[in-house]
Amino acid sequence: MERKNTLFIFILFAAMAIIVAGGIYFYLGHEKIPEVAEYKEEKEPFVIGEIREKEPMIVREAPPPAEEISPLEPPLEKKDYYHYLEQLRSFCDYLDGSNYIMEYGVEEGTYLRLLSIIKKLSKSGPVIVGETLDADRLAANLYHFYRILGKNDALLAASILTREREKMEPLMALLYQWITMDMDQEIPEADTSIEALYRYGAFFLVTLGGKSYLARRDSKTSFLVRYYSLLIVEWADREMKNPYGIDVLFHLDMLVTDMVLMGNLEKRSNYEEKLRQLRLRLVRE
Repeated sequence: MERKNTLFIFILFAAMAIIVAGGIYFYLGHEKIPEVAEYKEEKEPFVIGEIREKEPMIVREAPPPAEEISPLEPPLEKKDYYHYLEQLRSFCDYLDGSNYIMEYGVEEGTYLRLLSIIKKLSKSGPVIVGETLDADRLAANLYHFYRILGKNDALLAASILTREREKMEPLMALLYQWITMDMDQEIPEADTSIEALYRYGAFFLVTLGGKSYLARRDSKTSFLVRYYSLLIVEWADREMKNPYGIDVLFHLDMLVTDMVLMGNLEKRSNYEEKLRQLRLRLVRE
């Protein structure tokens, strides 16, 4: 009798969690976002840049994407960092001149807003473990970016992801290259850390909240976010900073499988080669 009662309670709790998650997802999908109480965990495109050749700072059209830095090797020269920083600022200048950006009242410019967003997100990471233990944790993850950034910045980031969709591959490559190199500078531009980036990589790879965000994006954006999340988690793992024990090889194989079904990746050969190199290293360990 006691076992039956325990089973009944478990099924009831699971049903309530599914109903809560479904309701939250429904509202998010229709952009009717209610207020969410601040959640504090017990003891979490995003503005992105453009890859181009070295040219005058302000550009209006997306240039051909530059080659990516191998995720398995550190940057070779410090001058590369300033090259990527210049590209990022150039793309932010381009955004500043776009009508849809002006609607959000970014008076300080999108580059400074980017740094502000990175700082906010780095200081308030998402829940990685136990997000489904109660409805508050689940809601906190499902609404994470809206809750941390506020409505204006969350919609600004979503608008950029939508309007600059055709530039997504070179833009995300640039942001990854810049932010990973920025942390090695004596005076970094961005207030973040490998631990903070790892937390977001884990968020998109293993949590219900992170996966729900990607489910509302197009297939290319979803793949790219998971790809760079994997590179960050792998980097953290090499630095012995993988406290959640994320299985890099498992998620790598999932990416390789999903990539077979995608026909809209411009840099497919680059991703395949980097994942191949990464898999060889992991298998040899």
